[in-house]
Amino acid sequence: YYRPTGYERALAAASATPLVSAREERLKQKLRKNIMVSGKGGTGIFLNGRPLVVCPAIDKYEAKVRTEQGENKVRIDKRHLYLAREGMVHANPVLAQKIPKLDLNKRIHSEAERKTKLKSPLFFVSPTRLSVRNINRNEKTEESDKDGDFVTEYILKTEFRKAAELGMKKGVVGDKEGDPFLFPIGWPKNRSKFTKPKVLQCRLLREESKDLTGGKGKNSGRPKGYGFVEFSEHVYALAALRVLNNNPAYAHLAFGGKKAMKRPENTRSRLIVEFAVENAAKVREQKRKRDMIKRRQQLEANRAQVEYEDDQTKKHRKKRKK
Repeated sequence: YYRPTGYERALAAASATPLVSAREERLKQKLRKNIMVSGKGGTGIFLNGRPLVVCPAIDKYEAKVRTEQGENKVRIDKRHLYLAREGMVHANPVLAQKIPKLDLNKRIHSEAERKTKLKSPLFFVSPTRLSVRNINRNEKTEESDKDGDFVTEYILKTEFRKAAELGMKKGVVGDKEGDPFLFPIGWPKNRSKFTKPKVLQCRLLREESKDLTGGKGKNSGRPKGYGFVEFSEHVYALAALRVLNNNPAYAHLAFGGKKAMKRPENTRSRLIVEFAVENAAKVREQKRKRDMIKRRQQLEANRAQVEYEDDQTKKHRKKRKK
């Protein structure tokens, strides 16, 4: 007695069943229905026993419309790489001749550093945070306090806020430019409302000091000559950049201080203002720490409120007993 195995029975059943005939029959029935619906006679077109369904092509006008619709779609760049080219004046040979050689070398070095960072997908261009280089490194002393030839975080914050306000009044930012998702709600229809820029943070970096006495230590030495300014909205940061970057009228904030304002414009050092390149991992870690500090402060505030209410309740009970 011989009983065939499972695969032998399957092969025998498959060989007895036609492989393509059932599928071809379904396609023929579908084709007949299409011919009956269209009202056209004929048996259709077959290739190697398979029916071909032929559809009319679109005309030239419709093809042009579809092409334009595809070109008008806004491509969203999550890393905002196009902002890295904002303020790149040294690429223009006409403007490069009017920039002091020392400033030109700093700009070229900054561009090379930014390109190296942006090769990694971890880095992105911040749409609201500005990197400021070539800042006056003079500190506030008794001598510099007389003529005001120094730059502090408060002074830099005030100057950037005023520059952003001036740029908004002059209309240095167009109605439709760049990524529309970076602009605030209501822009540009209600652009008259965006006239009061807000600076969230201004920081000047300092060198590390070896003297640890008197509360000195890290970031307590001489200013490095660069820092960061963060705005509440992208449109304010863009306006401030276009007003301050490579502007000889603000040379008193740059290297050389107020003495540079007495020189010809072509020889004055200027501020180098660019959108900051940041590390996404570090930004997330900083946000996590800020959220943790906020939660801790909130818990402490709630605990203090509960203790205050308990004290008030105890005092009220004592008064009632008396």
